Amino acid sequence: MKKITTIFIILCISILAKAHSIDSLKIIPPNPTTNDYIKVVAYTMFTSGSCAMIDSSVAGIGTGTTITIDACHNVGMLTVICHSTDTVSLGFLAPGNYSLNYFINTTDPFTDPTTCNILHSDSISKSFVVAAGGPSAIDNINPLFGTLQAFPNPTTGLLAFDPNMLRSENGFLFTLYNVRGELVTSLAIDKNHPKLDISTVGSGVYYYRLESGSNVGAFQKIVVVN
Repeated sequence: MKKITTIFIILCISILAKAHSIDSLKIIPPNPTTNDYIKVVAYTMFTSGSCAMIDSSVAGIGTGTTITIDACHNVGMLTVICHSTDTVSLGFLAPGNYSLNYFINTTDPFTDPTTCNILHSDSISKSFVVAAGGPSAIDNINPLFGTLQAFPNPTTGLLAFDPNMLRSENGFLFTLYNVRGELVTSLAIDKNHPKLDISTVGSGVYYYRLESGSNVGAFQKIVVVN
């Protein structure tokens, strides 16, 4: 009897794993630029419910042009068609042609409903392009700010701007973001204080921009090596 029960459970898991599918992926915004906070929306279908995404991981950002997303869904034991729409953030990306690989992984409703141990039930790939420059819809981009570049780049953490270029009477706010689009630090600079110290941030790829009053600059890439 125990052997029959074990076989039945294995067959059920096999059927459920094969039935999960990714219907489609969307890149938001559809034509992203380096100024956009980029997200991926996945439309998935499962043959058991509920089917909520409980975790996700993103690999490859900042190291190349291939990005891999692993999404973990908690599937229930109820036999029902369950649709899920899930959003995963990529953050700000450097310009280039990207290849996105999206995998769905599921929990085992019979043995462990909290751990994604049924891997790669389905996958889908999508290519997209991130263009350089173009302004974001919510930003009043000042093209003159593009000439205000921090040096050296790469840097060990100590940065400087040409004080002759920092002519705004209001000074500037330097904001630094990681590749996930999360604010790392904000620092004030002006023509009398043109130097910054960001040595406390870890090594990696970051994006910064300058703000002065209602004007903002486009994002610029900087590499920190410390």
